[in-house]
Amino acid sequence: MTKLSMGIGEDGAMAEVLEQEIATFEREKERLQKEHTGKFVLVFGDAVIDTFDTFDSASAEGLRQFGQGPFLIRQVGRANLDISVALLHGLNDAYTHRRVSVE
Repeated sequence: MTKLSMGIGEDGAMAEVLEQEIATFEREKERLQKEHTGKFVLVFGDAVIDTFDTFDSASAEGLRQFGQGPFLIRQVGRANLDISVALLHGLNDAYTHRRVSVE
């Protein structure tokens, strides 16, 4: 099973992030592939919250329901790529602000 980590604490233990969400996705993967291939699935804890047509709509719903998370978004039927939604939104905000301010 894939495990992501935030870093090493003072006691040297790795703080695991999204372990439960990844396990939930793996548990539901076969059903999701049959019913929702190509869709983006939002997973929080041990629940598949919903599927979406776009990553943006999945991340917007995740942020609305769970704030900065953690929550997992995966595209069903695609190779796994785990990226922090906060990072993605931060990059998007930086790009948008830079683009808007340049005239």
